Amino acid sequence: MDGADDIGLLRAVQRLMRGNMVPFLGKRSYEKTLMLVGTLSLGLMLAGCANDHVIHTNDGRTIVAQGKPMVDEDTGIITYNDVFGKEQQINRDTIKDMSEVGN
Repeated sequence: MDGADDIGLLRAVQRLMRGNMVPFLGKRSYEKTLMLVGTLSLGLMLAGCANDHVIHTNDGRTIVAQGKPMVDEDTGIITYNDVFGKEQQINRDTIKDMSEVGN
C-alpha cells in the first residue's frame, strides 16, 4: 500500500466511526427508520389497550376497566385492571351490565 491508499482507508474508517457511512442507509435515513419503527411500536402498544370495558353496578357506580375483565366461573369474582393499572376484583352479583367501549 502506498500513502494515498492509507489516507483513503483512514478517511473511510473515520466516516464509519462518525456514523456517516451506515451500509445501505445514509445517516438521515437511518434516523428516520429508527423514528418510524419507534412510532409504529408505540402505536401497536396503544392499540392493544384500546378495548376498555365499562362495568355498571347495581348501586349506580360506573367502573372503567382496562382490557377485558376475567371472570372466575367457580367463585363468581370478576378481576379487572382499573384506569390506574391496579388489579381490582368485584363480585358478579353486584354487576348490572358490562360492555366494551366502542372505538
